Amino acid sequence: MRTRWWRLGWLVGALCAAPLQARAQTYTASVVWQPDAGGGVAGYHVYTRTLDATYGAPLDAGLPAPAPDGTMSYLVAGLDATVAHAFAVTAYASDGSESAFSNEITVAAQVTTTTTTTSTTTTTTLPGTSVPPPWTDRDIGTVGLPGSASWASGTFTVTGSGADIWNTADAFHYVYQPWTGDGQIVARVVSQQNTDPWAKAAVMIRQDTSPGSAHAMMIVTPGNGTDFEWRATAGNSTSHTFGPAATAPYWIAVVRTGGTLTGYVSPDGATWTRVDAEPVALTDPVYIGLAVTSHNNTVTSTDVFDNVAVGPVTLGPPPPSSTTTTTTSTTTTSTTTTRPSTTSTTTTSTTTTTRPRPTTTTTSTTSTTATTAPPSSSSSTSTTSTTSTTAPPPGHHGKTKDTGPCVTTSCDATGACETTPLPDGTPCPTADPCVTGTCAAGACVANAAQAASARSLAVDALVVRTRARRRHFFAHTSLAATGALDPAATGVTLDVLGADGTTLYQASLPPTAFHANRARTIFRYVLLPGQTPPAGANGLRRLVVRTNNGTADVVAAGSWSSGSGLAAEPRVAWVLRAGDLCARNLGLACSAGRARTTRCR
Repeated sequence: MRTRWWRLGWLVGALCAAPLQARAQTYTASVVWQPDAGGGVAGYHVYTRTLDATYGAPLDAGLPAPAPDGTMSYLVAGLDATVAHAFAVTAYASDGSESAFSNEITVAAQVTTTTTTTSTTTTTTLPGTSVPPPWTDRDIGTVGLPGSASWASGTFTVTGSGADIWNTADAFHYVYQPWTGDGQIVARVVSQQNTDPWAKAAVMIRQDTSPGSAHAMMIVTPGNGTDFEWRATAGNSTSHTFGPAATAPYWIAVVRTGGTLTGYVSPDGATWTRVDAEPVALTDPVYIGLAVTSHNNTVTSTDVFDNVAVGPVTLGPPPPSSTTTTTTSTTTTSTTTTRPSTTSTTTTSTTTTTRPRPTTTTTSTTSTTATTAPPSSSSSTSTTSTTSTTAPPPGHHGKTKDTGPCVTTSCDATGACETTPLPDGTPCPTADPCVTGTCAAGACVANAAQAASARSLAVDALVVRTRARRRHFFAHTSLAATGALDPAATGVTLDVLGADGTTLYQASLPPTAFHANRARTIFRYVLLPGQTPPAGANGLRRLVVRTNNGTADVVAAGSWSSGSGLAAEPRVAWVLRAGDLCARNLGLACSAGRARTTRCR
């Protein structure tokens, strides 16, 4: 008996969950799909499962009466509202043969139960008040403050804390969905809160939700332009390639093709520039989505994304042959159902969606359905189609490596390379944390005034001891302080930087945190028991500055989370800022001592 197969156009994002009373903790999901317009279909099966289980016996939906828009639906009742569920649909014939599964859609838990020592509190989450399925969100890694995400009218608002997405472990808030095979995510960063020059708003493709997961992402920052960053294997260090100097609003994208992840940027969503392409070890399924870190674990950064589109690959050189013609956006979605080679070559249903950039699609169909649903993770297929895209500009078609903060080198498949300087005036980092720079003719030129005014910082002791999941530290430094040094007027910021410039610890105290003596030569900040620290104190409990005859002594003590520290850092830098004054010591050598103690001097 020959098996029959159908090519179906599925509606993703059309699942909706309507929670019933929280006491019952169940809800009903309406599963909606676009039926096959051809013959031979006797009915449809609806499959459901929890995310930790496999599909069981199907629910027989039969042949539901089509809605005015041509879709069919089936209600799945009695679902446990405290866990997430996945759904898929198949078509079957009268002889019992059945098509392959449609794409899978996940609906998040509708009720969250939190238990305390005295009571149990149940909170009901209504669809549309947070992120819509198949999206979900969570904090990843050790974050100082909880993150959140919401979706409304095609716009995602994501709030995240976290020290960084960098080195061997990440800390951020992630809005994501599962994805299988080649694909891409495109988004426009509408706005970004400036909590740090290296705060990050990103599109990301990631293996899993562990802090050290392999991944690649294209980011926008408030003070360091755009950057393509990747961790090739789990637990390894992170690498990066600078993109153009730009801030929000700006378009970014990451593309997965085989084992390669590629980052793109665009000022307008039409003309795209390839920043870099790197091999990253990922296996299906992966998690694709939006990432936000404040780069300051004591505050959160709230960033806004729109035009978010997850779908098949359209950026970059087109493949030799492809029938995929549509991509999804935050307001329209479509899906792909893969069938064996015996599938009919006539498409009976297709979904046309809004693209993040100009795309022309021609299809041969017997019916067309337009949808207006939350963003999804699939695409529709057609057997006769053409897609025109804006190709990346010359010089960006090969691998691009970071050959300096102001120069990139592009190489094509033949090995021919071209060096391209970044535009003059592009901000660039210098080796000195007290001095900023700007690109000029491909070189990073340091700010002469900052270089002349920067002071050397003599560090007599920087001792860190790990105890009870905290790193307790004591530091004694001194510097030549020409001019007025008045923390009660300017405030003070302390930074401990790793050998690669990564911020290991930062504390910032406002002027109001200090008490000065009458002569204004001694400035004290002491956190007493029961007092609430300033927002940027980050565990700093004591900071005393004494000035005398053109010199200043600084004593600091406090603690920070053991998730970051000096144990694996052979050299660190200590930086002190107070108003226009910046002093630093870039050559502190660290060594492990007794009782889980690290000393740097």
